[in-house]
Amino acid sequence: MSSQATEVGEACGARRRFGRYVVEAELGGGAMGIVYRAQDPLIERKVALKVLSPGLLPAEEVDFRERFFREAKSAGRLNHPNIVTIYDVGESSDENGLPYIAMELLTGLTVRESLDSGVVLPVRKVTEVGLLVIRGLDYAHQHGIVHRDVKPANIMLSRKGTVKIMDFGIALPSDAGKASRDAMLGSPKYMAPEQLAGDTVDGRTDLFALGVTLYEMLTGKDPFDADSIPTVMHNILHRDPPPPSTLNPDVPPELDQVVMRALAKDPEARFPNAREMGRALVPVRRMLKDRETLGPARLAPGARASAAPAAAAHGPAAERVRRPARRTVLAVLAVLAAALAAGTVLFFGRSAPHPQVALAPLARPAVAEPAAVAAGAGQPNAAIDASQATAAEPDAETSDSAQAPLPAGAMPKAANRSPVRDAARQPLPPGRLALSVLPWGEIRVDGRPRGVTPPLHSLELPAGVHRVEIRNADFPPLVRRIRIRAGKTTSIDHRFE
Repeated sequence: MSSQATEVGEACGARRRFGRYVVEAELGGGAMGIVYRAQDPLIERKVALKVLSPGLLPAEEVDFRERFFREAKSAGRLNHPNIVTIYDVGESSDENGLPYIAMELLTGLTVRESLDSGVVLPVRKVTEVGLLVIRGLDYAHQHGIVHRDVKPANIMLSRKGTVKIMDFGIALPSDAGKASRDAMLGSPKYMAPEQLAGDTVDGRTDLFALGVTLYEMLTGKDPFDADSIPTVMHNILHRDPPPPSTLNPDVPPELDQVVMRALAKDPEARFPNAREMGRALVPVRRMLKDRETLGPARLAPGARASAAPAAAAHGPAAERVRRPARRTVLAVLAVLAAALAAGTVLFFGRSAPHPQVALAPLARPAVAEPAAVAAGAGQPNAAIDASQATAAEPDAETSDSAQAPLPAGAMPKAANRSPVRDAARQPLPPGRLALSVLPWGEIRVDGRPRGVTPPLHSLELPAGVHRVEIRNADFPPLVRRIRIRAGKTTSIDHRFE
């Protein structure tokens, strides 16, 4: 723990309170403040409590207080799912009078933490994160706020699958221009040329920083990397980095164009606003999704058309072609059943209008459902999952197809009913799915969110086959089809790595 954190701990050690908020644990800190996990006792809500660092020099304290309350004011006026929510702001009542901000408590990893762990996200995931950040920035820009410090450390990938922009500490109204005395504040590696030069900043400044962030997420490297900050600044002002695809061959040319346009030196050459950048990124994400659906290999422009007939063989059109053939088979079976019934009546010499004849149940011919085949395509465990999904449970009792016909007017006796068959008609008890997922995962069963593990360790599910999806913001999702047996426990042990 830093010396600043120790001072705060000593200052609030006895009471551990700021305003009405009860401090529970320290989450982290920086030059301007320390962040705690705290409890709001009035509504029993967990919050992240950001407290101004104590012991600052007088000049620093005045400057940091101004920025501290600016963050509360800037983010507090923004209500968007991709921007961290501010609940409250105030000052402690002791002699220090430390200001604090109570905000939404987020669990997960920042993009910076994800990159530092050595994980390079899949290209499609990077585009999805970029689109969510763009939505948040577009909302902020429309409300007159320029963030000015977009970087991996200020983008949170929460465990619920959402993306949040954090830390509006140096945000400025878009019409403030360069009048502020802290116009040069920010992280040099992610600052636009006009920001380094102290010129007017606007929403396009944030798009440049987002372009640097996307470049780093796609390649694992800074586009303007150098041994010293002055050299980094020189590179930003005068050097164009190579396209991301030169470092990551999975990056398509269309995504290269979006990132490189965001990194243009001249603001006029960038996207005019965040919404236009989002419009350019949406078809790229759609293309990447289609690529994953059709196969892991990148499709050439001419291959997409040739692949369409093959894909159509398993699509809705093929299903419509097969339906008449199925109806024909079923019609033939119905005629055979009627003929069999008539032959039985003649054999026994009965002319009753409704002879009571026990016939073996007609089995519908097994026809592979193309939709189910297509659904399994592309899954890492498709072969295993398909066998689990189609394997039927053995019946408790085989149907008696050789039962003799009852005499006319006779009724079956209740005493002759099979207790085994009666027991089979009762609803099956549920089973249990035990979960052991590291480091964490969001659980979805049959498309419905069921919680996050840990702390979730098991689920009670109806007997049958279920589609289980486990998501982690830093890795591709795990998808399995699991058969749950009545009264028994099935386990999933998985480690994202």
